Amino acid sequence: MQESSKAQAEHHSPLTFQELVLFIFQQEFDTQLQRALNYEDYDQANDIRQRRQTVDEALEKLQGHKGVSNGDGNSAEALKTFPSQEVQLRVQLQRAVEEQRYDDAATLRDKLSALQQKVRDAAKEKTDAVQTRQPRRLKLGQRVEHATSGYRAVVYGWDNGCCEDDDWRVAAEFGSLEYGDLQPFYHLLVDVRDWPLDASTPPVAYVPQERLLAPQWPSTWASEKGADLFDHPMKTVLFLGEDDNGDLIATRALRDKHGQSRQDIFPPDE
Repeated sequence: MQESSKAQAEHHSPLTFQELVLFIFQQEFDTQLQRALNYEDYDQANDIRQRRQTVDEALEKLQGHKGVSNGDGNSAEALKTFPSQEVQLRVQLQRAVEEQRYDDAATLRDKLSALQQKVRDAAKEKTDAVQTRQPRRLKLGQRVEHATSGYRAVVYGWDNGCCEDDDWRVAAEFGSLEYGDLQPFYHLLVDVRDWPLDASTPPVAYVPQERLLAPQWPSTWASEKGADLFDHPMKTVLFLGEDDNGDLIATRALRDKHGQSRQDIFPPDE
């Protein structure tokens, strides 16, 4: 099943792919650092540490950019700034009362009251969002299919909400989503047999939970178990192999990135 160039562009996320590349660099530098330390090559180890730090800083900057829209909404950002604003208003109000500037004090009191109402409204918005948010239903390494495009993929990460810009949302028909930002958006490695290798749109997709199917083994994987059921150039970098359910086993680094424990499935005697 060949995915059209238009559909690939709609599902591709530059931010997600950049984050993946930086994460792979981190893993590679960690391997090099361990090797240098094993051989007591401390000059090389120091050089590797510096390069690793450069990658860390780039990744932190990228994740900071993503965090603005990572499913927390404007209310979370607003709640961070309200406390300092309230303190400033209280100090100004106290000073106005002490100096007997009662008209100014009345104005400041009104501003303080309005700010406190905004705090309550923002807190309620955040609480409501959490209550209506769709829980994450997929795990690292889980095999999935796109509900409409049909390509096969494997989950290697997620965001709590959509972290892409308005142009991406328009191309991906974000407005037609039932749950919008109130659901996880998954990072997927796409099988290159369904999404051929292309430098402009690498086989890495960014898809909301409601557009993914997670069939149980082996209903949608038309090979006998034990065969190579998934093909992607980054598979061996992020995964160790497959479990008894046909899903892939995430590396320790990938599990740590998402705070997950191993969830692979094997028979009790294995």
